[in-house]
Amino acid sequence: MRDSIHLILVDDDVVYSTVIVQSLIRRGIDIKHLQSYGEAITSLSSETLPDAYIVELELGEKTVNGLDLCRRIKAFSETPVVMLTSDSSVESTVACLYAGAEQYVVKPCDIAELQARIEVAIRNSRRNGKEPAQRAKAEFHGLVIRLNCRKLEYGDKSASLTERELAVAEVFIANGGEELRRDYLFAMIFGKKADPFSRAVDIIVGRFRKKLKEVTEEIVVLPTRNSGYKLVSKDAE
Repeated sequence: MRDSIHLILVDDDVVYSTVIVQSLIRRGIDIKHLQSYGEAITSLSSETLPDAYIVELELGEKTVNGLDLCRRIKAFSETPVVMLTSDSSVESTVACLYAGAEQYVVKPCDIAELQARIEVAIRNSRRNGKEPAQRAKAEFHGLVIRLNCRKLEYGDKSASLTERELAVAEVFIANGGEELRRDYLFAMIFGKKADPFSRAVDIIVGRFRKKLKEVTEEIVVLPTRNSGYKLVSKDAE
């Protein structure tokens, strides 16, 4: 590793963040603390990118979380992301990795472990030599989602997506044609197990269906027998 490492920590927990920041500074690491999703998004375009982002999964916001931020960071660049969360479930781990995070650390964490995971993420990123914006879009039978600007496109038609719609769109396209259960979709979007009575996934899928219909009727989201959904192309049926 080079002598100077520059990090950005995104976490709404000021007390816990202060501990992390002070501990890493004492270890010779330059780190800046941001408290919200909005501040982090602004940093993507207004500042020199850090060597890595440390992102808290929950972020304490109703409409977005750390997974949404991780996806946006990865749409903009290949800057490594280390996710912080108090949830050690398999669902959270899978969701963080699926969103593009290189490392996943459970709070409260040992600072030495956190530093080691950060340095490994940075070292692997430099070794791979990835070009910026490699994940800027995803495609399925002519349907395109552009992650950096949250656009759904088919031919010359397009529709804007919310962060949640973008999340479900990316999961659908990555698993095009496969059945995805509601509990799996919930975990990929929110990074935790679903409440058995939650209708959050159905609401988000319903909104995505409307946006999808705005751009094409050739690709649809169908309900499945096992309480799930799948994205299919009519040409492939």
